[in-house]
Amino acid sequence: MKHPWRVLLLIIGFFVFSQLFSLALFLLDIHQETIVVGNESINISYHPDTVMGSRPTQRDLGAIIYIVIALFISTLIALLILKMTRPAPWRLFMFLAFFTAISIALGVLLPRIIALLLGAIIALLLVKKPIPIIINLAHLLAIPGIVIVFAPMLSPLWALLLLIVISIYDYISVNITGHMIKLAKRSAKKLAVALVVPYKKDEWVSEIKSISISQKRPIAILGGGDLAFPALLLASFAEKAFNVLGSRLYAFLYSLPIMLGSVLGLVALLILGSRNKFYPAMPLITLGATIGLIISFLLL
Repeated sequence: MKHPWRVLLLIIGFFVFSQLFSLALFLLDIHQETIVVGNESINISYHPDTVMGSRPTQRDLGAIIYIVIALFISTLIALLILKMTRPAPWRLFMFLAFFTAISIALGVLLPRIIALLLGAIIALLLVKKPIPIIINLAHLLAIPGIVIVFAPMLSPLWALLLLIVISIYDYISVNITGHMIKLAKRSAKKLAVALVVPYKKDEWVSEIKSISISQKRPIAILGGGDLAFPALLLASFAEKAFNVLGSRLYAFLYSLPIMLGSVLGLVALLILGSRNKFYPAMPLITLGATIGLIISFLLL
């Protein structure tokens, strides 16, 4: 087993919460409008502008290209920042990224000015005091913001294709080139790019100095992408289910097999994995999500 039971259950709990919270906020972000064409009334669903303004307009293949390019550019920026000794560049990069995503997520529930204020406060705490409690809070609030922006750009099958592409990249970057492991270790102190679960309880309020699975202060990590990409598939199917069923509750329930499949994929990785080794999480998560997607389509 990759981690002790307490740590394993916390990782799974964080993953489940991120998926359910992202799904709930995404469905709340869907609005309906009735238009009259001749003598017929037609219900149209849409997503309003976010607190940060309008969202990208690309769809399906164009959306995948857009997301992959954005991911590539973000990775290059992160690698460049890691080579800098001054703290200002990486603090600005992290602040802007998390401020944007968190504000978008909170904007679904709160007035714009309050969402922006809370987003700024949490992002500022993250760059000033990157301890596990704040890192995890920031991620759990930022993931729904990413989903709210990008999920409307993808139909379920195109979202699945994106997961497959990311899974291949994840496998190569961990098991072949190894650059993702190096990036995770080098970015621990500068870029909070993953959920973190310390083995020791007192480490929850200690600043992260390094990421290792064999040191005296071991810590478990789950990358932000491992949370965001399955949530994109989950939300894209939920939107399709909402358009078919006309109910947020039914759309939520019919999407749950996808989440359960993702969770089982993660559980398999955590239970079968060795403690002193890094693994790509996306391949097994994608496999489980694919099975769940098939079940959800059959139920729909």
